[in-house]
Amino acid sequence: EKQGADREELEACISLMRAKAEQIRDLADQLLERKEGGPERVENMRLLLEQLMQEWEEVLEERFRCEIDLTGCSSAGGYVDPLALRRILDNLASNVEKYADPRQKVSLVAENREDRLILVQENGRAEERNNAEKSHSIGLANVRKLAADLGGSAEEEIASDRFRIRIVLKIRRDL
Repeated sequence: EKQGADREELEACISLMRAKAEQIRDLADQLLERKEGGPERVENMRLLLEQLMQEWEEVLEERFRCEIDLTGCSSAGGYVDPLALRRILDNLASNVEKYADPRQKVSLVAENREDRLILVQENGRAEERNNAEKSHSIGLANVRKLAADLGGSAEEEIASDRFRIRIVLKIRRDL
């Protein structure tokens, strides 16, 4: 629908659509086959996080000023569930789209230490919406459940004008 889009913008859009189509296929496979994601060996954690965080940013970048920080990530490997990580980041992006203030920066920081992966997202909160649009915290409940399923936790800090969530996940070095 965008008029005057250049080739680079169109290729980026197509790339995002392919990634989302693949994600939808994976989720449909899980539902139809009752297939569990489960831990997979990831050789380079930083590379995986970079890919997932860029997808998070692509979803939000048209409406929000996004900042990604991977400086605390090493390339060390381990066993994680990439599908669960993607679902966590999708829930975070959805929460930003619904409740964040587009005039303020949205940041996502990732770091991996020894046996932990830490994700921190911060954003400004939009002014209160009418009751029909109020949050039911379903996305955050999903994030907490996914984090717990991965041997971790998710804690939110909600102020009148700011939202912050810190997610800690366990990285297993061996199965």
